[in-house]
Amino acid sequence: HAHNLATGFAIMAERVRALMEAMVPELEELTRKGVCSVQEARALAKRRERFEYLLHRPLSARDDYLRYMQLEMNFESLMRVRRKRLGQPPNGACVYAVRKRIHFIFSRATRRFKGDERMWLQWIDYAERTRAHNRLGQVYARALSMLPNSARLWTKAAAWELEGRSNSAGARRLLQRALRVNRKSRSLWVAYFKFELIFTAKTAMRRMRLGLEAGANMDDEKDEETEEEDEEDERDGEGEEDDEQLGSADIAEVDEADGADFGDVGDVGNDDDDDDDDD
Repeated sequence: HAHNLATGFAIMAERVRALMEAMVPELEELTRKGVCSVQEARALAKRRERFEYLLHRPLSARDDYLRYMQLEMNFESLMRVRRKRLGQPPNGACVYAVRKRIHFIFSRATRRFKGDERMWLQWIDYAERTRAHNRLGQVYARALSMLPNSARLWTKAAAWELEGRSNSAGARRLLQRALRVNRKSRSLWVAYFKFELIFTAKTAMRRMRLGLEAGANMDDEKDEETEEEDEEDERDGEGEEDDEQLGSADIAEVDEADGADFGDVGDVGNDDDDDDDDD
């Protein structure tokens, strides 16, 4: 038993050492550019090493991940302030390295706590705040595969498809998938109805700007799009998509029109089955 413990600790120490060695070029670059002093870089390295050992424990705690993320986020903010004061671009290789590490910590945390909705939402918020669009699509795919009954995740993903990617077809398909899994979710039904109303309003305004009638032609367009989606659902096997695919790249994107805002559909309605925690 003692031999196994010693072996496990040696493996953990080797992994931590490898991670720390990978940080050396980044810290050297920061000190070379005057963003931080040598003493500050050493102090940061020691704190990172301590957190890495905490995260490599068999029973790592949720707070360990959160405090490690907060350390890196604070460091990222400090770097941006100092780089601006030094006349350097706000975003550079060092800033992106810190952001990559934050995503890495989030990834490890969500693997450790797969069912923690708040952890997934925090990761999504960070990716949105830093405009990591490619990463955001991957996070939504993983989150929805782990928590298919979360109305908040489905509605946030649909809102991102509509507002972030201007992909109304992708947003509709996400909401339809959500309702196939959560047929009794009141908040998802309300979000879906709201989406369809906004889509209709946007289409009507586009036609008005183009000088077209917004009556029967709009209905014909909607019917054609619905038929195309039904045919694609049949080809995909009852409409089930790969969890890694959030949108449909082969469906034409619809430009957003002024005066219609999808808003935060995650806040509409109150589902008795949904988590009301706003954290």
